[in-house]
Amino acid sequence: MEPLPLPLQFQKRGVAKTATQCRNGHDAGRNRHGKCRECLRLRRGRQRARLRAAQGILWRCEAVASGLDRYAGHECGQGHGRWRRVTTGECVVCYEARHARWREQLAEIDARRARGELTGKARKVARENARKKAKRAARRELLQSTPRACPRCERVLSEVDFRCTPRTKHPQWCVRCRASFADLQKAKRKGKLSEGAARRELAERRQRPKWASGRDLRKIYAYARFLRDCGIDCEVDHIVPLRGEIVCGLHTPENLRVAMSRENRAKSNELLSAADRVPSELDNPVFLSWAA
Repeated sequence: MEPLPLPLQFQKRGVAKTATQCRNGHDAGRNRHGKCRECLRLRRGRQRARLRAAQGILWRCEAVASGLDRYAGHECGQGHGRWRRVTTGECVVCYEARHARWREQLAEIDARRARGELTGKARKVARENARKKAKRAARRELLQSTPRACPRCERVLSEVDFRCTPRTKHPQWCVRCRASFADLQKAKRKGKLSEGAARRELAERRQRPKWASGRDLRKIYAYARFLRDCGIDCEVDHIVPLRGEIVCGLHTPENLRVAMSRENRAKSNELLSAADRVPSELDNPVFLSWAA
């Protein structure tokens, strides 16, 4: 249904208007007093423009068009006046005060760097690392002062030697027992070594000191292989057994000799008497001539 036209006295310039339009042709609706909302908005805009012109206040767009870096806007909440920056609309006095504080902070940071001190994020990270280090040291000292017995090897060790994760198997064992057990299980899974051979290899690896010559060890084992290839049933024997009942020897060239397999197996892990003890292979002239 089309709106009814207004009477002639409400028509302007001979243009017919609907009942919802004002006399200026605005169709923005009416307020509760029956006045056009668009006319009121334009009126308030003209009033604000006259007020700003009377007070000497510039519009921001006018300052941008004129190429100015500041304009006169609303009063600053800190009581600094009306002048504001065109780019951000911030009070000029507040902006200069904030940058003055920044310059002081930068000067202080430069002075700290000149003295060799850490600044910024590096200083925060160093402080946090020092706190964590002190916490770990206190925790370690507490663990070292707490004794605990291993149910497998029956040694009394500190709590540090029982460190483990939530997924560690046999957490009640010490670190050394868990490592030896893991090595044995790994050798069994591979199927390359029996349990006895795996234990012997583990003992040789652990009882070999750092100063032992690996070249001499390889020579002795190569000499034993050479004799076996010649038809001599021999093995490399430890003079002082690695896992003896009384004493355990080291895996060093000075403690190795090439012996017959029958004699070596009869000896087992017993310690030879002084009369039956033979010199090491490094003192054997045949081996020395062969190695040369």
